[in-house]
This record gives sequence, C-alpha cells and structure tokens, in this order.
Amino acid sequence: MDPKFNPDTAKAYHFRYMREYRAVAVLWGLLSIIWCILNLVAFVQPQWIGDTSTSPGYGHMGVFQYCYPDEARSTYVCSGSFTDFDTILNDPFRACTFFVGVSALLMLIVVAALLLFFCFKKTAVFIFSGILQLFSAIFMFLACVLYPAGWD
Repeated sequence: MDPKFNPDTAKAYHFRYMREYRAVAVLWGLLSIIWCILNLVAFVQPQWIGDTSTSPGYGHMGVFQYCYPDEARSTYVCSGSFTDFDTILNDPFRACTFFVGVSALLMLIVVAALLLFFCFKKTAVFIFSGILQLFSAIFMFLACVLYPAGWD
C-alpha cells in the first residue's frame, strides 16, 4: 500500500472538511442576516447626522429624511420620503437614497436566498449570494461617498 495515501486518513480529512464547511455556511448566513438588518436600519433611520438639543439649529438628517424640532409639541417633525424623490433635499441625497435602497433590497434578496440551501447545491447558493453581497457593498460604499456632497 502506498504510504502517501491512506483511506482512513482521507475519511478523517473529508469529515473534518464537511464539518467546517457547515460551520462556515452557518456563520455566513448569520452575518448576512445581521448585515441585512444594519443595512435596513441605515436606510430607514433619519439620524445619519444630528446635533444635540443645546446646539444652535439642532435637528438631524438621514438619507432621504430631515427632521427639525417642533417647539409647540416638543417633538421632531420629519420631511422627505423615499417614494417621492421631489421631497428629498438635493441630488446627492437622491442618489444616496437610491444606492442605499438598492443595497438594502439586494440584502433582503440574499436573506431570502438562504432558503435555497434546501433546494440547490450549496456552491451555487454561495456564489449567487456572494455576488449579490458584493453589489450590495459597492452600492453602500457609493452611498457613503456621495452623502457628504449633499451637505451644502
């Protein structure tokens, strides 16, 4: 028997690989869900930039919403909607809204695609999810780069 190849050693390596492969798949799925939640929170929340109540001209603004205090009701009044681009302050914020929205939509598709592990080969699902996550990260990066351009 060839000393370089031992069937028992091959079985041990195969078992170890399959166990770690499942752990990587679970970790990827968990981190994808966490990234999706963070992405959705970044899209929905209007608190990307804000001041304290002691700052002059305080308020806060997000991707598509800007909020200012209402002294009579002691609450914030928010304006802007992602469904109506005319209510967004300027063009850089409109572009940022588009990119963050598409990034959030892609991550929702990735989380839904995790159910495909039951139907298709794991490799195909990993490749599909990885490509969508890459585009999601690119869109989020573009949104973060464009956001400061709207501060004028």
